[in-house]
Amino acid sequence: MTEQYIIILNAIYSRMVESNGKVYSFEPVNETFSRLKENLALNGCDNVMPIKIALSDNSGSSDMQIFGESLSGLNSLAKPKYPTYNSNNVAVKTETLDNICAQFGITGIDFLKIDVEGFEKEVLTGASALLKNNQIKFIQFEISDVPLSSSGKTPEDVASVLKKYNYFIFSFDATTNKFNGPISKIKTKKGGYDNFYSSQQNLSLIQ
Repeated sequence: MTEQYIIILNAIYSRMVESNGKVYSFEPVNETFSRLKENLALNGCDNVMPIKIALSDNSGSSDMQIFGESLSGLNSLAKPKYPTYNSNNVAVKTETLDNICAQFGITGIDFLKIDVEGFEKEVLTGASALLKNNQIKFIQFEISDVPLSSSGKTPEDVASVLKKYNYFIFSFDATTNKFNGPISKIKTKKGGYDNFYSSQQNLSLIQ
């Protein structure tokens, strides 16, 4: 997810929840985090809390693969292989979503968006207590073939974490504006990417 896209999304979510809700945005890269804070202030997004960590399945630190500004959407803890792009490894702080919610007294999440370039399984594993207790209503996650496969994982590795806690998985048809599923297997085109959705509710029944 590019830096500009991150900033735009935070502004949109801020306006959606208004004063009755709270948005938590996680960004571990120094430069991107600084620009995120600046733009949130400029847009008056007082209900967005930027947190300078990377969500993971453990508390501590890890080396994150960082690309140039124009390719910042490829930054990832999964360290996918892109032979034609230059990158550096930078140590970033990591934390689980379970621990973050405990720290801030968050007892439920209405909507969780995950776009972490092949690191989806680890983020979801770090939210196992929340998933077990059905404290996350809706999840949107991106499956991108190259970063996921080159980091040694499959879409089913991601799906298995959700299925373990009785979350269904759905695709979305933009032409009909309807969710399809529950689907038994996540399918993506080789080299492509797509967004999927998960909930313990049957999203296909939404009119």
